[in-house]
Amino acid sequence: MRTALGPAPSECLIARPQHVEVYRKPGEFAGWPANYGLWIWGNEVVVVFVQGLMGREGKIHARDRNHPFRPLQARSTDGGTTWTAEPFSGHVPGTETLSADEHVVEALRAGSNIIPGRDLLLLNIPIDFLNPETIVMAARTGIQGGAVSWFYVSRDRARTWQGPHAFGDFGLPGIAARTDIIPIAPNEALLLLTAAKADGKEGRIFCARTLDGGRSFSFQGFLRDETDGYAIMPSSVRLPEGRIVTAARRMRAGEEGWIDMFASDDLGITWRQIGGPIPTGFGGNPGALQILPDGRLALLYGYRDEFYGIRLRMSGDGGRTWSPETVVRGDGGSPDLGYPRAVVKPDGSLLCVYYFNEEEDGERFIAASTITRALCTGTEKAAPATDTDRIRAWNPIPYRTFRSRLSTCQYDEGIAMPPMHSIHRPDGDMTLDNSVEAIRPSFDELVRLADISVEAAVGPDMPEALVALARRAESVGWAFDIAQEAIRKLAHEHLGARGAFSD
Repeated sequence: MRTALGPAPSECLIARPQHVEVYRKPGEFAGWPANYGLWIWGNEVVVVFVQGLMGREGKIHARDRNHPFRPLQARSTDGGTTWTAEPFSGHVPGTETLSADEHVVEALRAGSNIIPGRDLLLLNIPIDFLNPETIVMAARTGIQGGAVSWFYVSRDRARTWQGPHAFGDFGLPGIAARTDIIPIAPNEALLLLTAAKADGKEGRIFCARTLDGGRSFSFQGFLRDETDGYAIMPSSVRLPEGRIVTAARRMRAGEEGWIDMFASDDLGITWRQIGGPIPTGFGGNPGALQILPDGRLALLYGYRDEFYGIRLRMSGDGGRTWSPETVVRGDGGSPDLGYPRAVVKPDGSLLCVYYFNEEEDGERFIAASTITRALCTGTEKAAPATDTDRIRAWNPIPYRTFRSRLSTCQYDEGIAMPPMHSIHRPDGDMTLDNSVEAIRPSFDELVRLADISVEAAVGPDMPEALVALARRAESVGWAFDIAQEAIRKLAHEHLGARGAFSD
């Protein structure tokens, strides 16, 4: 079992899917489909998202916090090729902002205005979770202690929404619900939700269960113990044998995020980690997990390190191991993208909807990509990367590492996850010569494919791409200063060889 921290150029696969715009307006910030939902009935598809305004506030999100984030939805009747925006007809309690208190100023937040017994309604008609015409969408106020969550029900393909209906608080410090529901029987379902931790910070995933069509819910179990950082935003499927597999968004005190895989064989009471980490870049991103017609799992996610975009991996063993990364698109202008939802179309292709940007200062919009059935089934292979594609898809990790994560990660099979494959970790003395040999293959390929000034590498101002290469070496155990010296030595060798050839 292996993982890659930003795929090496030789392993990049470039998908050639169809990309379309779902909703886009200049100056607006449309975002975060993963917080809401995506549903399909034949060729009819509906996605819910929120619309705000662009601004300059936030480490990643360039949004105007003085403007509400109002829910909208978009509908396609041709399988995701064309879309029409629609109002969201559900009642938003407390304010105009839905599931986005963390993105607006205090005066625009719903949390302080909601009284659950008054504002969240009792559910009178039980939900039939196996009725394909019935859908459920989760919603919330914020993401930390004191957060309140609820849900909506639609029985007419999202044309009308009933609710908001209460989940309850399960005796936990706060509930931050996003839509992640596993139907079991007509009136029975599991819901994967996120609770605030004991210190009030996000978050810890748990499983809840309803046996009466959503009129009441009981606590099943946590995915894992509390940890530094968070485990949030689950995306789950039920395998034919009954196992629940969940992709969880993870991050620690650093700024690099990843996805871990968990499984339960007893309807969410107990869980164990079975796979990961799958890196998602600066700030992290949730995954969208789906079962393909041939039984494999597909995991789509936003990637927030350069070059920003949407990625795909496949698993043939229930989420334990994953294929090399396929770049669905890598043309994002900044890390402010992703949060995908995905559905399987009647022809077996994957439809993925997410928010995106093409320029750092440009509007944030909702986009969709269709990944062909042939690619999903393996009868068509993703195109081998061209030299240009390889550079755009390589994504070296600058300044942040998974070193502590990879050095301690063990799984229930007792197998240690190896580090990034393209630079081997120190297996003896951390000498300059050993570091040179470890870094050489990646250095040679990067210099061959990228427009890098090797002359600058021997001076005090090393090019950013080579600094990132040194950080990649650091992520697998090499000292950063030794890695930099090794790169300078390789640059000297390269210049000497080039000079000898010219002579």
